[in-house]
This record gives sequence, C-alpha cells and structure tokens, in this order.
Amino acid sequence: MKRKCQVCGQENGSCNRYYFSPADIITICPACLAFSCDDKAKIARQAHKAGRLVMVGKSPCRGCEVRRIGCHAICNAFSEWKTEQYKLLEAKRQANLKNLATAGTAARHEKWIRGHK
Repeated sequence: MKRKCQVCGQENGSCNRYYFSPADIITICPACLAFSCDDKAKIARQAHKAGRLVMVGKSPCRGCEVRRIGCHAICNAFSEWKTEQYKLLEAKRQANLKNLATAGTAARHEKWIRGHK
C-alpha cells in the first residue's frame, strides 16, 4: 500500500507512520526520516527513537503491551528458536566436516578454525 510522505509529498510503499501525539499521526518516507531538516522530520525522528511506530494488523508478542521497533530483541521472543537453529546448523557443519575426503583435511580445518577465533 502506497502512502504519501508528509515531508516530500511523494507516494512511497516504504512510508512509515508514527504517533507524535496521542491522536496525531505523521507519515514519512525513510529518506526524509534520515536526511530531512524539516520540522515534521524532526518530530518523526523523535517518535522513531521513542518506538511509536504505527503497526497495522500486528498484535504484540509474548506479553508485550505494545508492538515496538526492536520488540523481539527486547522481549527475547525468539531466543529459544535462535539457539535451537544455531545448534542445528552447527551439527550440520560438523557432519559435513566428517564427510570430507580425508580425515586429515577435517583435522586441519578444525585446527584452522580454532586458530582464527
């Protein structure tokens, strides 16, 4: 869905909406959010830092009262899943090392990894 940036006036599919007061919303594109010196852009940057992004159709996760930017990093919603994925990928890597042409190659590779950590 394309929205119209209130700073530059262009329609963009990447425009975000931020609450800058309890009832008022500002729509701004990422370029204006990052680089514009306009007063609306300054207000939007403050709202962005405060995490007041308007999320449409997405519910908060795991006991969070409001969905914010970086929500999963704050509430650790997927930390168990990330740990499990890391373990699976490491087991796959180890299996691939064992299936190399020679055992000496695998040993050299392990030694190289230990030496470069």
